[in-house]
Formats: sequence, C-alpha cells, structure tokens
Amino acid sequence: MTVLSPMCPEAFAAYRDAAVAGYAQDNIDAGRWPTEGAMERSRADFDDSLPQGLSTSDNYLFEILDGPGGARVGYLWFAVIVKHGLRSAYVYDLEVHPDQRRQGHAKRAFEALEGHVAALGLNSIGLHVFGHNPGAQSLYRQLGYQVTGINMLKTLGRSDERTPTLATPCAALAPEGARFTLGRPGGETNADAPPAPRCWGAAPPAASG
Repeated sequence: MTVLSPMCPEAFAAYRDAAVAGYAQDNIDAGRWPTEGAMERSRADFDDSLPQGLSTSDNYLFEILDGPGGARVGYLWFAVIVKHGLRSAYVYDLEVHPDQRRQGHAKRAFEALEGHVAALGLNSIGLHVFGHNPGAQSLYRQLGYQVTGINMLKTLGRSDERTPTLATPCAALAPEGARFTLGRPGGETNADAPPAPRCWGAAPPAASG
C-alpha cells in the first residue's frame, strides 16, 4: 500500500538537490535549455517557487512511502493555484526512485493525492508532461487526465537545414471535466510514472471560465 506522508526537513534537503538536477536535465533533453547554466536556472526556479521551503504557503510536499511507516520510495509536490477566481491543484513534481519503479507506486500516489486535494475543497488536478516522456503521458491518461494543450518548439540554427525542426517539449494535461488548461510532469512506462513532473519554472496557463 503506497501512502503519502508530509515531507520532513531532512528529506527536503535531499529532495531539493535531486529535483533541481532532474529538472535541469528534463529541460536539456526537451531542447528548452542549453546545458551551460541549466543547473543554475533550475535552482533559481526551484527557490523562487518555494521561497520559504516546506513552509511556503499553498504548497504541499510529501514523501511517498511503501506503506504506513514504510521505506521512502519517492516524492510528490503539488500546490494550490488560483486563476480568475478558480482554485485548483497543480502537480509540480513526482519522483519515484529508479529501483522502485514499475511497482505501481506512482499510480497509487496519484490516487492517494486525490483524497488530499478533495480535503482542500478542490475538484481538479493539473500537471505537465514533457513531450519526450510518452510513458508518463500514457499513465496519466489511464488515470483520467486529458490533453488540454501542446507547447511546440522550432530550433533555429544551422544554415544547411532545409526542413524546419519541430519538437514538442511538453504536453499539458488536466483531469476530465477541468475548466482550465494547465501545463507540465515526466515518466517511464504505463506500469508506473515519471521520474518527475518537474514544472515549477513555468507557471500554469490561466484558467478559463
């Protein structure tokens, strides 16, 4: 049984280092950022998103445990966002440790997340998926999330290029029935989810009434 437990300060320090490195690599792989300076940009985005760390208002960080009192198998971070008077949950990060993947922890963590979100009086959850992570996209669709928009990128560069280069660095997904569009996590196979959604650097798109 996978459970969510509020993150402790000791775990937060280790989580921050891993999350910053992972988000930098996600953006490099997606073609959004050059390698040079990626860690610095990622660290700045993270600290801007959580200026008071675990005490930052409207942000909820959890350790994913393999049962009550069990071993830590990953992390989950979501925030309450308000756009045009509409409050919703937005998943900024999901991390399942590499040796714990393909065991259903990510799926069960998202299922447990729904209870926490409902307890806050919210009725929708948004997230973002990088285009190079089809496994995560498959998992979220299985959980009932729908694509609400696609970000596209054309890389300009070499003079010998004759055909435009097109990339889809991320696909935005939102739960069925959601009244807004959102944008960002990451994944592995449809048996388990992304190493991480990591989307704190890009604000969710505005809600629509």
